[in-house]
Amino acid sequence: MGLFDAYSQSSFKTLRDGRMAFHPHLAGRGYMVSADQRAVLRRYMIGAAICSPVLGVMGAEASRLWNYPINIILIILVLSLFAAGNYSGLWWLTRNLERAPADERLTLRGRYRTQAQHLGWASLWFLEIGSGICVVVGLLIAATADDAYALSAGLAGAVFFGLCAWAGGYMLWVKSSKPL
Repeated sequence: MGLFDAYSQSSFKTLRDGRMAFHPHLAGRGYMVSADQRAVLRRYMIGAAICSPVLGVMGAEASRLWNYPINIILIILVLSLFAAGNYSGLWWLTRNLERAPADERLTLRGRYRTQAQHLGWASLWFLEIGSGICVVVGLLIAATADDAYALSAGLAGAVFFGLCAWAGGYMLWVKSSKPL
């Protein structure tokens, strides 16, 4: 199973009664879904996972065309438009779905366990090593920065990929220590 499939699969949970629940957000209750609804929601989650880095890179590169206050406003505008589109799309897809029971919530730990289960060892190690390399590159960019933009971009990249490396390490630990 691929990376995007594992990402979208982590939003679903099989309940105690055998039905499937979809949890679109990190916190909160989920929605009961059928197999057909699950396929539509997975396609939407995969599309959002593909579009978010593309929009992020486009916004960051477009922000370099202008001076300091305008580029920050542009980045905030691009990210807020993406967030609004993502959440309104999820609202539209889940507007008529039955709510899942309140005691059947999906935790962040459960999401990581599901991703660890669906990703292979090679994928997890590739993500871990790639995140570690990106942390080092971000720190090098920050160390050799000659302006505030490069310093903030390097530190932000190091922090983001550090969190990715932590998540990848946790998934490697879960996959190696406990039967899934």
